[in-house]
Amino acid sequence: MSKGRRLVDESSVYAEKTSTAMKAIVSKTSQVAELINHVASTGTQQSATVSESARNIDSINATSDRTTQAAISIAKTAGDLQNLTSDLQHLVGNFTITNHPSFNGHTTTSQSLRAVRNGYRSHT
Repeated sequence: MSKGRRLVDESSVYAEKTSTAMKAIVSKTSQVAELINHVASTGTQQSATVSESARNIDSINATSDRTTQAAISIAKTAGDLQNLTSDLQHLVGNFTITNHPSFNGHTTTSQSLRAVRNGYRSHT
């Protein structure tokens, strides 16, 4: 019977070691589960950050497109204004007034323009 008792004692020691090992495994498994949850949470936060960044980039692109279109429109308007200015200068250049005592015999576009503003008739 001593052999049986020895086997029971050895089995008890192995059972105790197995119990301790199982507790350690459960503890480590809980730690791994916590890490997985943390990684998942971090991944979710990063995904939200990436989504927000993508929305911001889209907004910046849209603003940039609108700014570009506005700049193109302003450039076209400036070109149109330059053409109108040129046309106006050409038209004003056609006004002449001669033989008026206030000009002392001189005829110039600026004098002609002043004369037009003062109500004198132009000769084209």
